[in-house]
Amino acid sequence: MRPARTLRFRLTVGYCTTLAIVMLLLGALMYGIVRYRLLRHHDAMLTQKVTQIRAILETPGASTALTSSQLEPTRPTTSPRK
Repeated sequence: MRPARTLRFRLTVGYCTTLAIVMLLLGALMYGIVRYRLLRHHDAMLTQKVTQIRAILETPGASTALTSSQLEPTRPTTSPRK
């Protein structure tokens, strides 16, 4: 037996399809935004670490032993938002 193709049925299917598409688009947008912000955060942190390591290695005589301040993790500086 075929399902009834009434106006109510067609509207319900149309609204459900529209809602599913909107939810998929919003989910993809949120995923993209969160991914971008997390990668940007980690890139800034890694750039700061590389700068610190480079400064330590370029200092004459500093490569023999690291001090406790050189070993402590530091927080990345916040860059202005674009």
